Amino acid sequence: MGNAGDATVWGISSTLKLPLDHIITGGLLDLTYRKSSSHFDDPIINGERRIKNNNPERVRVQFRQDLTEQQFAWGLDLVGSYNYDNFLVDDIQTISDEKTMHFFMQTTRFFGVKIHLEVSNVNTGRMPYTRRFYQDTRDGDYLGSEVSKREYHPYYLLSVFGEF
Repeated sequence: MGNAGDATVWGISSTLKLPLDHIITGGLLDLTYRKSSSHFDDPIINGERRIKNNNPERVRVQFRQDLTEQQFAWGLDLVGSYNYDNFLVDDIQTISDEKTMHFFMQTTRFFGVKIHLEVSNVNTGRMPYTRRFYQDTRDGDYLGSEVSKREYHPYYLLSVFGEF
């Protein structure tokens, strides 16, 4: 069902960047809010639904501090929870995620390269996952569901940027 027809998507995104030099040297607070909606006439169910992977609302708060004399920066990234659906021919998958927190630090102090360390899912992300099954197609008889609670532990990423 790769090309099923037309859809309507609208949204608004707003970002506010607040320099915090008067409170913390080199500090920057970045607040982002996104609101969206979508409508799709689904030929399988003969009705309207939102498009897949469309999260209607998202909040993100980022803080970073750049210490230029020390050639060092660090920061936190807090991402609000989300919920989206994947629509397949004979099932619907709903994925939710709790708030997640990420941490980074980087330096350009050594060897003429930028070294960046990132820790994602610092607060251990939990992601409830639900699948609802239908006979033949999503407009068929409801057959049942599968519910699982997935948990994502912190992971680390070390990157080195430069000319080699």
